[in-house]
Amino acid sequence: MKKYLLCSLISLPLWADPFYAEEISQGQTQQADQNSPESAKIACQPLGKINALDIQTAFSELRLIGILKREDNFKAIFMDKQENLLGFQANDYLREQGIQFSQIDFGGLKYIDWHKTQACDQPHQVNLKL
Repeated sequence: MKKYLLCSLISLPLWADPFYAEEISQGQTQQADQNSPESAKIACQPLGKINALDIQTAFSELRLIGILKREDNFKAIFMDKQENLLGFQANDYLREQGIQFSQIDFGGLKYIDWHKTQACDQPHQVNLKL
């Protein structure tokens, strides 16, 4: 009996959810500041609490294939040319591309392209629909 209990306790932390496993390793939540290295590349910085991410693929090469809802959280699923899946949530910020996801729901998603923004108080917002 003790062996079964010990075995079940050891194997419990090894189980992982495949849809949320990448959140731990993709990046850390941070407050964007004006003195960061990205401020030299783009005129405006995202405001508020963001989850800054670095990805290898250019955003223009990604294709929106679906939107998932788990409890109250929506996640946009993209596929790149090598058929790798990438998931993004609201307030995720792609540093190199200057893309910040502002709203995700079943109707589509809205993101801000900070590279194309001329005035910081009126960001260049793009709508993608399925």
